[in-house]
Amino acid sequence: MISWKVYDKRDIGCIRFDEYALAYNGNPIYTCSGPGIYSYTMVGDNGPIGIIGITLMWKGVAEVWSLLSAEAKMHPFALHRQVKKCIKIYQKELELHRIQAMSLANHKEGCRWLESLGFSLEATLMNYGHDKRPHCLYSRLY
Repeated sequence: MISWKVYDKRDIGCIRFDEYALAYNGNPIYTCSGPGIYSYTMVGDNGPIGIIGITLMWKGVAEVWSLLSAEAKMHPFALHRQVKKCIKIYQKELELHRIQAMSLANHKEGCRWLESLGFSLEATLMNYGHDKRPHCLYSRLY
């Protein structure tokens, strides 16, 4: 059973999932919400399994992002529907004219997912990551 919990600047400042903390390279993951940052946590039977969010960069422009565990990927339809819903809600609520997202250039699954969400490849950014790996910049314009 999958459920979604909303965290945004109107609810809390920061949350940690203590014993259910997601980990990235051994470090616990926090979902922080503050001015211009909105996130949803995907919760499975045993606790959080993924985080999706949108960060307002400046008036009219935001970036969507996700941090997913292997378990979250076992629920692709629920995940896809919620991300589409979030994009639609926040595009309207925040009066966005541009939403962008990044994916590692060699992460074909992520690139295909962004395209299925209506994003178009805008550029490949060489030496972009901290490890100098190329990233693809995708956007949706309204």
